[in-house]
Amino acid sequence: MKKLFHLCLVLMIGLFISACNNQVKADGIYQAATSQPDDNGWTNFLVFRVEGGKIVDATYDAVNLMEGTPQTKKELASLGLYQLAPDNAGEINVQYGLIAQYLVEHQNFDNVHFNTNGTSDAISGATIVFDNITDLFIDALKAGPITIGDLPDGVHFSSMEGNVDSDGIIYTDTLGVFVSNGRILAAHVDAYKLEDNAGINTKYFKSRDESQDNNEFLTQSSLINQWIIDNQGFGSVTLDNLTNGVTNEIEGVTLPIENYLTLFNKLNL
Repeated sequence: MKKLFHLCLVLMIGLFISACNNQVKADGIYQAATSQPDDNGWTNFLVFRVEGGKIVDATYDAVNLMEGTPQTKKELASLGLYQLAPDNAGEINVQYGLIAQYLVEHQNFDNVHFNTNGTSDAISGATIVFDNITDLFIDALKAGPITIGDLPDGVHFSSMEGNVDSDGIIYTDTLGVFVSNGRILAAHVDAYKLEDNAGINTKYFKSRDESQDNNEFLTQSSLINQWIIDNQGFGSVTLDNLTNGVTNEIEGVTLPIENYLTLFNKLNL
């Protein structure tokens, strides 16, 4: 009976700790970003600050590392350069602000339940799709408070002429990184080709190509992105230790990365 009591006590403590995981926070700055951009190239991120065990301010926003847009989505909206459809409750900068304010007021998103389309009725005035916020919050908590870095905050982007495909089409390789609180929070390596679309040059990005033939690039580019975030750059990978543009240091990556390493060096971070 005593053993059974101890077992039940351990289970109850475990459940209590699990239930409180989204509540207990050490002081500091927390941040997280989505691992993949959405269909329009936007990467969402969440940053919040904890003082005295409570979240005192938060920012929910998005950056476009595919195009290298210097401004965040909130900044573009505040300038009138990014507008939502008229049936939305408010522009994106207003709605992102309401979502961040909710976190400060409630300290978590436990009571925010999403509809099948990714929206929620829990936050008044927020009609956009924001179902990634829960994962961002949990990811930030799991990572813990960050150490402030010394890199310049903002979007950093570079591009250069890349490879020619089997049809003779020239690709442009791109690299975008987003630095928040002096640390690389998100990275995106990509490549695009220009094709004439009714007299307009249109960019076709490899990361948007979900064909079977392109799975290799989609998988390996994600590994490169994560490597850049984990190492705050390419770390031990240098131009000098590549063989035919390829490195054996990033597990699972067999694609040539020489151009991406060159592009990162051009950022002067």
